[in-house]
Amino acid sequence: MNAELESYLEVVYRHLPRSINREDVVAELRAHLEEAAMELRATGMGTAEAVNLALSQMPHPRKLALAYRSGRPLPAAVWSAALLSVNGLCFAAGTWFIISHRLGSTPASYGFQLLAAQKEWVLLMYTLIWLLSGFMLGRKYGAQAEKCIRRIIILPLLPNYLFMLLVLFRIIPEYWFDSLLSLPFILLCVGATFMFGHLVRMGCKWGKSAALNHG
Repeated sequence: MNAELESYLEVVYRHLPRSINREDVVAELRAHLEEAAMELRATGMGTAEAVNLALSQMPHPRKLALAYRSGRPLPAAVWSAALLSVNGLCFAAGTWFIISHRLGSTPASYGFQLLAAQKEWVLLMYTLIWLLSGFMLGRKYGAQAEKCIRRIIILPLLPNYLFMLLVLFRIIPEYWFDSLLSLPFILLCVGATFMFGHLVRMGCKWGKSAALNHG
């Protein structure tokens, strides 16, 4: 595409550790730079100028290559277990609120009412957990995370799909939730549940891009 781009990638390749797949790293880096240059060209910038500007926003090629020397393999099972634990805590807290509220606990009932009043914000914060989890994975492990992301998130998301089915088929009594589950909010939750996996992937791509740009 451009002599400066090829020179940059060549320096990165030479200084990458031989213990990793250098071709994959360079291909990932090339795709990132070409995408950045394409976005700049969309603003009316010439090809050569866009490539040079994209390169100027990258760390020094040797510094970028050396960052891979300290990289460690992605412990997919560990991350999956961590996400499952965090999600499990969220479900445990929600279950405690509902059961305590049904049993007549005054503090729990007060907390339940606060939760019901701010339910859209609670859902938004919960959604951000998935987005930021993907960002952390992408920033730390780059292409490794993108390749393993489905395997990482499938188990942590199972409680969400199970709970959604239990509510939709009314296996869990609707009256347990009082005014919390209106039809519009149920539809919003269903849509969000199907989006969580995509949000993790989006965050992963965002994190990988941030790591490349800042070294």
